[in-house]
Amino acid sequence: MRPHEHSAPHPSEAVRRLVLANGWNATSYQLLNPGFEYWFTPDREALVAFVRHHGVRVVAGVPVCAADSTANVAEAFERDAAACDEHVAYFAVERRALTAWIPRRPEATAFLIGAQPVWRPDTMVRTLHERPSLRAQLNRAANKGVAVTEWDRARAMNAPALRACLNEWLDRRGLPALHFLVEPDTLGHLADRHVFVAERSGTVVGFLVASPIAARHGWLVEQIVRGEDAPNGTAEALLDA
Repeated sequence: MRPHEHSAPHPSEAVRRLVLANGWNATSYQLLNPGFEYWFTPDREALVAFVRHHGVRVVAGVPVCAADSTANVAEAFERDAAACDEHVAYFAVERRALTAWIPRRPEATAFLIGAQPVWRPDTMVRTLHERPSLRAQLNRAANKGVAVTEWDRARAMNAPALRACLNEWLDRRGLPALHFLVEPDTLGHLADRHVFVAERSGTVVGFLVASPIAARHGWLVEQIVRGEDAPNGTAEALLDA
């Protein structure tokens, strides 16, 4: 058996347990999305989720483990990769790892790609209602009869209307779906997620999926999907709800 014998091909309760106990990265819950391989430490108290590409293990975020174990788990994972003649790259590493872990790794190189907005919900909602341009968007959606409610997970997972709305949204994209940490198909994996649905005259015109960032008591707005008939302001109404 290859040295990464602790990997598992599909999400499992072990992955979910570790993510809900130690998931600090904003992307941590997305490790339960399809498409990842999982490497566990022998005691199964830490995991690394990754995909392989041309001899490189591309890690989604950082190891999921107790904060003070991150560097040790990463080094063990890299030794395992080296034994398979593979390299390692970490994608979507957040500032905590950059300041506490990367400085210990003189051989590592970090590149800043993009930015991650973070906000407190109470401040965000106040901004939506106080800033004229955003308030106007909310009013547009309301005037068009858009109403937003939270759906329970069982209803959302078995709703053809949400699937149709997602397909409409994907059909209008110019490129194929990327998957990895931008997986569009989350409707079959809604455990622990919140789903808010925008409807107009009883027809679904959009939805929002929020995933837990357990170790930070926060939520990642993982998806905002708008159907063909979604009026302006639908995305803002979903965020407001």
